[in-house]
Amino acid sequence: MDKEQVLKHTLELLDYIEKENYLGYDPYDFYLSPYAKYIPKSILFLHLQKFSPINFRPLIGIHKDMVTKVYGLMIDSYLNLYSLLHENEYLEKSKILFDRMVSAAVVNTEEELGWGRNYPFKTGGEIHDNKKPLVYLDSRLGLSIINLYDITKDASLIPMLHRIITNILRTGRVLKNKEGYTFIGYSPDKNTRLTFNASMVAVELFIKYLDRSKQHTCIIDKYDLRQISYEIINTMIHYQEDDGSWAYGYSAKGELFAQRDFHQGFVIDSIYNIIPYIDEEPFKEEIYNTYIKGYNFLKNIQIGEKGEFYWRHPKKLPIDIHNQAQGILSLSLFQNENSFETLQKTIDYTFKHFWNKRKHCFYYQKWGFIINKISYIRWCNAWMLFALTTTLLNKDKIKTV
Repeated sequence: MDKEQVLKHTLELLDYIEKENYLGYDPYDFYLSPYAKYIPKSILFLHLQKFSPINFRPLIGIHKDMVTKVYGLMIDSYLNLYSLLHENEYLEKSKILFDRMVSAAVVNTEEELGWGRNYPFKTGGEIHDNKKPLVYLDSRLGLSIINLYDITKDASLIPMLHRIITNILRTGRVLKNKEGYTFIGYSPDKNTRLTFNASMVAVELFIKYLDRSKQHTCIIDKYDLRQISYEIINTMIHYQEDDGSWAYGYSAKGELFAQRDFHQGFVIDSIYNIIPYIDEEPFKEEIYNTYIKGYNFLKNIQIGEKGEFYWRHPKKLPIDIHNQAQGILSLSLFQNENSFETLQKTIDYTFKHFWNKRKHCFYYQKWGFIINKISYIRWCNAWMLFALTTTLLNKDKIKTV
């Protein structure tokens, strides 16, 4: 698929999302049902709904909603299109969504700014109240504000970033595991997970904030921001496996979450994005080598010969659109002589098996010959829009697109 075709489908996808007014369902939105509280062992129904090819949500009272992460994905996509096509409407739409995003914050005080999911959520060890902020969301939306600042140079965004980082440090807390390695907790829950992706995305925000605010470091809630960032980077280096992968993370009790999935891309992308801001050469080289090992695992191990991204390596099925989007995104950020073909195959495979030619949106999952054709706003379409606009923006580095 050539560049013109990718751009054509990208704009068709954007039109679909805008006609939906950015609203949609989410694989994990089961607890928005008014009936969920009456169902024993409801977490089982959450997972049943997550994999069901039949969308039962309208029958159990779940309505389309604005999924919080979509704000950041759409702002970044609009900014990518603005940088690519130089059409002012994309910048204006990013500003409109920015205002809506700030209004959607669950914490908004003089000191703090933070976001939670638009739906409550349960895992085996945590309960996430949708009125409480989460570290990954804070970090991801904060990075969108960084991108908006880079284009507009609006100085009022800098103190806003300080408030977001304050909320991250108070929400997740700076925690050490039993081996003494530093993480940012995932949530304010006392049993919070220690995940590599949430901690590393937070570090990307910290490092970029220091650069944009023209500070080598600063103290927030007694924490030296650069020191904490470097400690977490050392955590990433220490826990990287010999093959270049990271597990998802650890429970509060130190139990390993062993899955290896699209979160690998979250970690390596944030590592890649901070390398230009590291001045200490031996440390910078160590970080770069860690990135290359992680990138090669994603490119060579997680993505198959046809361009299909393994669900949770070594488990291949289901092939999932979120994984496909993350593969395209990570391959678009960094190019070496062996990666062009892999990126092209991943893009081609994704459009061949997931693109709805009539509605101009993406399907959810592929189980062998069976396609789950539910199209989720965040999981499918906003992520793919962000991946495709990033690919187009980096087209000069991509010989085959």
